[in-house]
Amino acid sequence: MTLLHFLPFTMLFAAASLLAILGFAARYYLPILLIAYGAAAQLELITVWAVLPMTLLGLAGWGMRAQRRSVRLLAHLAFVGTALALLLHRFAGFNNPMVFASQALSADALPFALYLNLDKPLIGFSLLLIFPLLAQRMSIQKTLGAAMVSLIAAMAVMVPLAISWHVVAWQPKWPEMTALCC
Repeated sequence: MTLLHFLPFTMLFAAASLLAILGFAARYYLPILLIAYGAAAQLELITVWAVLPMTLLGLAGWGMRAQRRSVRLLAHLAFVGTALALLLHRFAGFNNPMVFASQALSADALPFALYLNLDKPLIGFSLLLIFPLLAQRMSIQKTLGAAMVSLIAAMAVMVPLAISWHVVAWQPKWPEMTALCC
């Protein structure tokens, strides 16, 4: 993978940064998204098949503005279905580059591989294009307050459940790839 292959991901990061700094203004980050996915197509990181989920997300967004309730419901279901399929990498056309190959970070750990994804950012940016109120500018105190309450509530529920179901266990260790290893 060459340094040029990081261009689409750099552009996606720039679009997300502009969104965070300037608030919702599609005129700022939409051109950067188009450049990012155009560069990805040029570098063959996405193929023509990647247009299918993009089209489905666009149609779902258009359908959510319809007058008829049944059309809006169908559009919401289509959006959720497309988002889940993107999340699970069920759409062809995305050649996500591998950052590092599958490796176990410790003797008893499951192998883990890291990829740079072009399909998952579509979900977040589509949500922001469809629901601009999600990117509404708020004071930093309100934003951090809401984030902290949500984080603490999620941790209070999820961590005990994960431990009681033996999904996770407390086993602190440092993988060899970090500078903190012995």
